[in-house]
Amino acid sequence: MEPSLDLFMFIHLILLLFSFDLVVAAAASSKQPVCHGDESSALLQFKESLILDSSVSSGPNAHPKVKAWNTNGSDCCLWEGVECDQATGYVINLDLSSWLHGSINSSCSLFRLVHLHSLNLADNDFNQSMIPPEVGNFSGLNQLNLSLSVFSGQIPQEILKLSKLESLDLSGNALQLRNPDLGSLVDMLSNLKQLHLGYLPEFNQSSLLELLFVGNTSFSGNLPYSIDSLKSLHHLDASNCQFSGLVPSSLANLTQLTYLSLAFNNMSSWTLSWLDKLTKLSYLDLDQTNLYGNIPASFQNLTRLSAIRIRTNQLTGRFPSWLGNLTQLTVLALSENNMYGPVPESVSWLTNLQIFELVSIPLVAL
Repeated sequence: MEPSLDLFMFIHLILLLFSFDLVVAAAASSKQPVCHGDESSALLQFKESLILDSSVSSGPNAHPKVKAWNTNGSDCCLWEGVECDQATGYVINLDLSSWLHGSINSSCSLFRLVHLHSLNLADNDFNQSMIPPEVGNFSGLNQLNLSLSVFSGQIPQEILKLSKLESLDLSGNALQLRNPDLGSLVDMLSNLKQLHLGYLPEFNQSSLLELLFVGNTSFSGNLPYSIDSLKSLHHLDASNCQFSGLVPSSLANLTQLTYLSLAFNNMSSWTLSWLDKLTKLSYLDLDQTNLYGNIPASFQNLTRLSAIRIRTNQLTGRFPSWLGNLTQLTVLALSENNMYGPVPESVSWLTNLQIFELVSIPLVAL
């Protein structure tokens, strides 16, 4: 019996050692790798090249993310605003929005972080720096936010190398669009779904854009007729610009739109005749866009509308009785027009209404 007992104990020992090896291997594999030394150094160099200035940022959550970064050998993957890949330890997401003041050029150490997927430098003051061509080093980026950070000059052609970009925000900067123009940018960055700019280019049918923000800029010219190629677009804001010319009727083909604002642009006189096709609209702002004519009866098909702002135009005709059927309305603003007649009783059906502006419209009370 003793040989059998010895054999049993031997097998048991082997199994114990094997189990121990598995535990050690599992523990080693679950341990998150530390930040790479070259990337830690690049981050600290970037911090030291700028100053912290609370006056440059206006966001409600603005604070100096880099202030606690240190040089005592701590893992940079644990620093605020820094996220590393759990398998490789490379920095993949960097949120350095707010409080940074200084200049960025081609020698900026950030461009050594070539594994980045997301970069946010919004709400800073980079002192009229041009966007360096080295931005093309970030070939893996899918999100880039440089908004409200005092960049200027030409958008570099190298930005076209960021073929994986899904979200690009360059708004609130004094940028120029020559080579590439933004039409080429949108065409070549075919994965873009969100684009925040100060310019409305021509588009082709390959675009996947869902949100397009170009409002509050000084850009001018016509709205491109080819905008109807953006079949996935559900949010379009081109308000407070210097656009002119005809409002393209091709907008009617953007049937996924839920938000449309063209307010405060000096458009050529136009009517609402085609707008009834946008049956998913919930927000409509056409203040001061040279609209004229009646509000068409087909407008009552837009039953999802929660806000209508069509102030300071040349709308005429009687106040439509069917507006009371738009029961989701919380905002109805039609002041500074030339409509007439009594306020229809159906308005009382709008139980969600919070803002009702009819100032200066010569309506007769019931």
